[in-house]
Amino acid sequence: MKIKRQQFNYLIYWLISTIVFLIVLLVINQLSFKNQVSTQLNKHLSPELTKAFQQHIIDKNYKNLVKSNLNQQLALTNALTHFNIFKRYSLTIEALFSESDHSNLHTIYVPWQFGLEAKQAKVILDYQIRWWLIICICSISTFIILVLIHLVPKPVSSHYKQWLNLLKSLQVEDDIAKALSDKIEITDTSKKDWLKSLLTKILEDNQLTENVNINDLVIWFLNKTTDDLQQISQIKFIDALYQSTINIDQAYQLAKKTCVLSFNIDTFTININNFEIKLAKTPFFYYLWYAYLKVNNVDAGWLINPSINHPDTQSANTITTLMKENHGHSKSINELETHGLRAKTLDQNRNKIKETLISQLGEELSQPYLFDLLRDTKTGRFKYRLKLDAESIKLPQAIKNTLTQK
Repeated sequence: MKIKRQQFNYLIYWLISTIVFLIVLLVINQLSFKNQVSTQLNKHLSPELTKAFQQHIIDKNYKNLVKSNLNQQLALTNALTHFNIFKRYSLTIEALFSESDHSNLHTIYVPWQFGLEAKQAKVILDYQIRWWLIICICSISTFIILVLIHLVPKPVSSHYKQWLNLLKSLQVEDDIAKALSDKIEITDTSKKDWLKSLLTKILEDNQLTENVNINDLVIWFLNKTTDDLQQISQIKFIDALYQSTINIDQAYQLAKKTCVLSFNIDTFTININNFEIKLAKTPFFYYLWYAYLKVNNVDAGWLINPSINHPDTQSANTITTLMKENHGHSKSINELETHGLRAKTLDQNRNKIKETLISQLGEELSQPYLFDLLRDTKTGRFKYRLKLDAESIKLPQAIKNTLTQK
C-alpha cells in the first residue's frame, strides 16, 4: 500500500513538472522566436517600407498598394532560424501607421522613416505549435530530471549523522539505521532529547544493549507522543528494560509515575500498572492482608510481628476466613488454626513476596510495592506495612465483603 502511494506521488510530481516545464519552454521559445523575427524585420522591413512609399507616393491609394506589396513579400519569406516546435508561421502587416504600443507574443512593431517623421508599422506574427513535439520534449525531460534527482543522494544534516552513528553504535543495520534516522529527524525536539538520553544510557550498559531490541524500541518511541513520554520516569523505564521477561510496552506501563496495585483473587495474581504477576497462594493472601490494613488504615497499615510466645490469634482468624472463602491452601489454613499467626510465618511470606517481585521487576522497580520496616517502641519488635499509598491500592470486592462481615 505504501509503495503504491509512493508511486502515485511520483506520478503527480511528474505531471505537475511536465505542465510547468511545458509552459516555461513554450513561453521562452515564443519570446525568442518573436525577438528573432523582430530583429530581422527591423533590419530588412524598415528600409523596404521607406522605399515602397517613395515608389507609390504619387498614387492616391498608395497606403494599400504598399501594404499589399510588402505582405506579398512577407508571405514568401522563409524562417530565418528553424524552430522545430512551430510550423506554418506567417507575417502580415496590419497597419502601416500604428500609434499603439500594446505588444504581445503575436504583435511586432517595426519602426520606419516616413520622410522626416518616425513611424511604426504593426506586424502580426502567426504560427501553429507542434503540440505533440513539445509535450514529448517536456515529458521526457522532466522524467529524466526526476530520475536524476531521485538518484542524487540527499544532503544530510549534522543531527542526522549523529543519530545514524548512534544507532550504528547500537548494532542497528545500516539501512534500518538510515530509515529510523530520517523519522527521528522530523519528531519534536523534546522527544528527540528524551530518546537521545535513553539510547546513550543503553549504549553505556552492555546488559541493556543485549536485552533491548533497538529497532523495536525506536519504532515504539516514534508512535508515542510527548505527553505519553512525560507520564513515565526514564529511570524506571530503564530499570524495566533490564528485565529480559519485560517487553517495551510493559516497561512503559511499569515506568509510569503513578503506581497502581490491584489484586485478582480468582487467579492469585497481582497487577502492577497493568503488569501481571503470579504469586503462590499463601503469599498472595498475606500480601492481600497487608494491603487491606493499609487501605483501611488499620493501625496506620502497620502489623507488628507477634512475640514468640504469644501468636496473634485475632489476625490468624481473619486470614483463615479469607483463605477458606477463596480456595486457600489447606496446609496454611491448618497451621493458622493450630498455631495462630506467628512472626516466622509473616517473615517467610514477606520474603516470598519480595523474591517474586524482584525476580519479575528487578530490585529497583519492585521497591514501591514492598514493605516499610520499623521497630515498635512499646514491644521492641519489628512491624511492617506496604510502602505504597492507600490511594494506589485497589482491593477486590470479595475481600471487602469478607473482612467487613468479620
